[in-house]
Amino acid sequence: MPSLEILFLRFGLALFLGFLIGLERERDKPLIFAGMRTFALISLLGALLAFVSEQFTGYWLFVAGFGAMAAFSAVSYFQGFETGQIGITTEVVLLVAFLLGALVYWDQSELAAALTVTIVLVLTFKPNLQTFLKHVDREDIRAGLEFAIVWVVILPILPDRTFGPLDVLNPRTIWLMVVFVAGINLAGYVLSQIYGAQSSIGVTGVLGGMVSSTAVTFNFARRSQREEERQYAPLFALAIALASTGMFFRIVVLAMVINRQLGLALIPPMAAGAVISALGAGFLWWQLKRSEGALDAPRGKAARSPFALRPALQFGLIFALVLWLSKAAQVYLGDAGAYLSSIIGGIAGLDAVTLSMATLAGSSLPIEIAMRGVVLGAAANMLFKGIIAALMGYGPVRRYLLPAFTLTALASIAVAFLM
Repeated sequence: MPSLEILFLRFGLALFLGFLIGLERERDKPLIFAGMRTFALISLLGALLAFVSEQFTGYWLFVAGFGAMAAFSAVSYFQGFETGQIGITTEVVLLVAFLLGALVYWDQSELAAALTVTIVLVLTFKPNLQTFLKHVDREDIRAGLEFAIVWVVILPILPDRTFGPLDVLNPRTIWLMVVFVAGINLAGYVLSQIYGAQSSIGVTGVLGGMVSSTAVTFNFARRSQREEERQYAPLFALAIALASTGMFFRIVVLAMVINRQLGLALIPPMAAGAVISALGAGFLWWQLKRSEGALDAPRGKAARSPFALRPALQFGLIFALVLWLSKAAQVYLGDAGAYLSSIIGGIAGLDAVTLSMATLAGSSLPIEIAMRGVVLGAAANMLFKGIIAALMGYGPVRRYLLPAFTLTALASIAVAFLM
């Protein structure tokens, strides 16, 4: 039997997790049959029955208790028809709260806490999810199914071993990177769909940058050339600057997930680039605030669904190519070769450079060389976007972004090579 202190901690945590769920339910629907106290007590009941069943009676008591809760929820559901409150969410969550309490007693506190936070988020963001569903079309559903195939069907059957020249290409690792980046892109797309149609174009730029800052640059630079949208060119420039600022945070997160040492090493140069880019965005925002009506932007779908099978395969090939080129360049040309492959790869796809360097860092490449390679790739990507803006954009998009992005690239390079 657990000690008295551990029992108190587990029962207290079960009570607290139930309270969190009940807080959300009572805030959203104050007239429902179960609120903060009821959910807290139900979760505590689950923990108590798990304790009594394990120590004294056997698990038939826990099963009977869960059955009683299910019957109670069913009665509440059918009573809702009489009052016109048709819905089963609260009843289902009540059963989940009971099970969460049991999980806490069975020493699965981290899992129970994670599930509780997830449940509260899902319940809280109901209006946002409804907004997202309004924008979902057949293309989005197809993209989701293709992502499921890439993740659930293809990934498990790929061999987990290296092969080929230089013995550096691992099919499972390469495809895992495809799944990883596609998942981040889909998450960014969902956020764009939830908030993009309701928020300013600046927020849309930030969220669109989670999908692809290069795509945001292409999109807004092209739109700034349209006769009917030229008046929004300053706002488009701001959106591009914000999306590119977010790119630096994205790089650190990508690297940190694969290689924590590289992620930590990237923080100073990426922070320098982000600060300069944010200052440029702040300057554009200040100019917009001075222009009456300039902040009224056209609204619409924030981005197209970023996942399709062909681009995923293309990314996998780019990642494998950059991975092999980085290794080959480092073997045959030394550090300069790794830098050259990063610069070329940064133009084609910064995610591939970041993930390939994260894979090689600490084993085939020193951390410092990998860090500088990622920074050079990011700098090349920034300059490439600046050139796109200068060639395709109009007004502020053409005038401001290339100089700002050049300064940003130089700042991150300086920190990387001088630190």
